[in-house]
Amino acid sequence: MSMNSVLPDGLRAGLNDLGSRLERQLPISREFDGMLDAINALPPAIVVRADSEIAHAANLRRWRRKYPLLVRLFSPCMADIDQLGRVSGLEFLFLFHRDGHVREAALRRLDAPIPSPFLFAAIAWRLNDWAAPVREAAAECAARCFPMTAPAIVAEAALTLLARENSWGRWTDERHVLRTAFARPDVADCLAASIRTRRTGPMATILRYALREGSLDAHLETLARDAVQPSVRAVAAQALIDGHATWPDGWTWRWIDKSMGLRCRETTYRHRPLDHGAPRIPVIEASANDRSAIVRRVATSGLIRHEVDGLVARRIATPLLRDRSPSVREQAEFILRTHRQDPA
Repeated sequence: MSMNSVLPDGLRAGLNDLGSRLERQLPISREFDGMLDAINALPPAIVVRADSEIAHAANLRRWRRKYPLLVRLFSPCMADIDQLGRVSGLEFLFLFHRDGHVREAALRRLDAPIPSPFLFAAIAWRLNDWAAPVREAAAECAARCFPMTAPAIVAEAALTLLARENSWGRWTDERHVLRTAFARPDVADCLAASIRTRRTGPMATILRYALREGSLDAHLETLARDAVQPSVRAVAAQALIDGHATWPDGWTWRWIDKSMGLRCRETTYRHRPLDHGAPRIPVIEASANDRSAIVRRVATSGLIRHEVDGLVARRIATPLLRDRSPSVREQAEFILRTHRQDPA
């Protein structure tokens, strides 16, 4: 892979060869063989950077050179949009074309399951396209293709898109078709399994954004108990203890000192009651015995925030007085001071 490039060298070289024929407006056929497999293998996390790199490497320009009439009469000059009907799968490459008319035409040709997480993310990115007709075509394409796409492909793309789509500013109603795809029960099962078993990546952040909808609520008890990453167990346990999901929804300014003009940005949050909850005390008890301090802190914080029977609170907090984490010990001491035993 070239320095500062997200495309493998082999794919880039193939796109360069294809782009030279497109530049000369020559028909393409075998030049596209194997290229779709290489595009499918790209990770969905790079879709935004790959958008411009693929267009540049394949010479997918908006304007083409106008050859003289005599040349056009005696040579097979073809516009890019006319190549679409000749080469199977070319519509996936032309999702990255710089000409909005070509992007729109490519989207309108798609009527089958999306073959990879990367191309799923590419269509989702077109939902935020700068051209309104392309966004409309992308929404119609997603409504046709996303319901028939394999759940593992949708879930893998969701791991990238859930934490990013909130920052996309052009789309409006188009976002609903993407969230509908993520809310499929089979997709929710695959997504929950990935969040539970992945050892790397911002799985806790992804879980927070996934909890905007209720499709993962039924998986929260399993995630709180079995997730590999402690931060995931903490997010799931906190949602169950509080009875609602919380996720970042933007930011606002908070004044530090108005007289001095000092202010800072502060994240804002939204909340949603859980569709499937769990008894609070068993969740707190399980979290208090978790091997990670951040999960045990969720348990002690839950005892402080919510009204809990004094005897139960003392029973849970007392063993935590010897906890390895100073913050957990401090919260346990506060709980025991708050719930003092009545004198005999």
